[in-house]
Amino acid sequence: AWISDIRAGTAPSCGNHIKASCSLIAFNSDRPGVLGIVPLESQGEDKRQVTHLGCHSDLVTDLDFSPFDDFLLATASADRTVKLWRLPASGQALPSGPGLLLGPEDTQVEVLQFHPTADELATHGDLVQGAAWSRDGALLGTTCK
Repeated sequence: AWISDIRAGTAPSCGNHIKASCSLIAFNSDRPGVLGIVPLESQGEDKRQVTHLGCHSDLVTDLDFSPFDDFLLATASADRTVKLWRLPASGQALPSGPGLLLGPEDTQVEVLQFHPTADELATHGDLVQGAAWSRDGALLGTTCK
C-alpha cells in the first residue's frame, strides 16, 4: 500500500528518523520531539491514519523497534534521555508516558539499537553515525567521523 501526505521533519542527527516493525511505522514528524505513528494494516480503501506521540522535549535523534516485540519502541533524544514506549495495537490511544525513562545523560544520545538476539538495548553518546550488531549478537560495530 502507498502512504502519502505525511508531514515528516528533517533532523540534524546521525540516527534513524524512520523505522518499521511488522505492525507499525514510526518517523520524526515536523515538530521536534514528536513522532508520527502509522499502523501497517489497512484502514479501508488503503487510507492510513497518522497519530502523533509527544515523546521528548527536544529532537528525537534515533529510534528502534524491538526485534522481539512489534509494539516496543525505544527513542533517544537531544534532551539527553532514552525512553521505551509500549505502543498500542491499531485503534487504541497512544500512551501518555514512557514505560521506562533512562537518563538524563551528560550529552545528547545520538544512536541506539536493540540487540538482535537478546532482549537488550545499546546506546551511544558519542558522535556515532551508525551502529550494527553481528547476526549472532556477539559483536557491535560503530562508525564515527
